[in-house]
Amino acid sequence: MELRNLCEQYGLEVNIKLNPRNGKIEARKEYFDPEFYQHRFVIERTFGELDSFKALVIRYDKTARN
Repeated sequence: MELRNLCEQYGLEVNIKLNPRNGKIEARKEYFDPEFYQHRFVIERTFGELDSFKALVIRYDKTARN
Protein backbone atom coordinates (compact mmCIF):
# COMPACT_ATOMS: atom_id res chain seq x y z
CA MET A 1 0.00 0.00 0.00
CA GLU A 2 1.25 3.46 -0.86
CA LEU A 3 2.11 5.77 2.04
CA ARG A 4 -0.15 8.53 0.72
CA ASN A 5 -3.18 6.23 0.72
CA LEU A 6 -2.42 4.94 4.19
CA CYS A 7 -2.14 8.48 5.58
CA GLU A 8 -5.41 9.41 3.85
CA GLN A 9 -7.17 6.54 5.62
CA TYR A 10 -6.12 8.03 8.97
CA GLY A 11 -7.15 11.54 7.97
CA LEU A 12 -3.60 12.90 7.69
CA GLU A 13 -2.60 15.50 5.12
CA VAL A 14 0.66 14.52 3.45
CA ASN A 15 3.15 16.88 1.84
CA ILE A 16 5.56 14.48 0.15
CA LYS A 17 7.63 15.76 -2.74
CA LEU A 18 6.90 13.87 -5.94
CA ASN A 19 9.70 11.89 -7.51
CA PRO A 20 10.16 13.04 -11.13
CA ARG A 21 11.38 9.56 -12.13
CA ASN A 22 7.91 8.14 -11.40
CA GLY A 23 6.23 9.77 -14.39
CA LYS A 24 5.12 13.25 -15.29
CA ILE A 25 4.60 15.40 -12.22
CA GLU A 26 2.07 17.64 -14.01
CA ALA A 27 -0.21 14.64 -14.59
CA ARG A 28 -0.39 13.73 -10.89
CA LYS A 29 -3.10 15.11 -8.63
CA GLU A 30 -1.34 14.89 -5.26
CA TYR A 31 -1.02 18.10 -3.28
CA PHE A 32 2.46 19.48 -2.64
CA ASP A 33 3.28 22.83 -1.03
CA PRO A 34 6.96 23.78 -1.56
CA GLU A 35 6.92 26.48 1.13
CA PHE A 36 5.54 24.09 3.76
CA TYR A 37 8.11 21.49 2.66
CA GLN A 38 10.92 24.01 3.21
CA HIS A 39 9.70 24.76 6.75
CA ARG A 40 9.56 21.03 7.49
CA PHE A 41 13.15 20.63 6.31
CA VAL A 42 14.31 23.43 8.65
CA ILE A 43 12.59 21.74 11.60
CA GLU A 44 14.12 18.34 10.78
CA ARG A 45 17.57 19.90 10.45
CA THR A 46 17.13 21.58 13.86
CA PHE A 47 16.17 18.25 15.46
CA GLY A 48 19.30 16.70 13.91
CA GLU A 49 21.47 19.41 15.44
CA LEU A 50 19.83 18.89 18.85
CA ASP A 51 20.52 15.15 18.60
CA SER A 52 24.21 15.84 18.00
CA PHE A 53 24.31 18.05 21.11
CA LYS A 54 22.54 15.34 23.09
CA ALA A 55 25.29 12.89 22.12
CA LEU A 56 27.89 15.42 23.25
CA VAL A 57 26.16 15.89 26.64
CA ILE A 58 25.97 12.14 27.21
CA ARG A 59 29.66 11.79 26.39
CA TYR A 60 30.54 14.67 28.74
CA ASP A 61 28.42 13.18 31.52
CA LYS A 62 30.20 9.82 31.24
CA THR A 63 33.65 11.42 31.39
CA ALA A 64 32.65 13.66 34.32
CA ARG A 65 31.70 10.62 36.42
CA ASN A 66 35.00 8.89 35.85
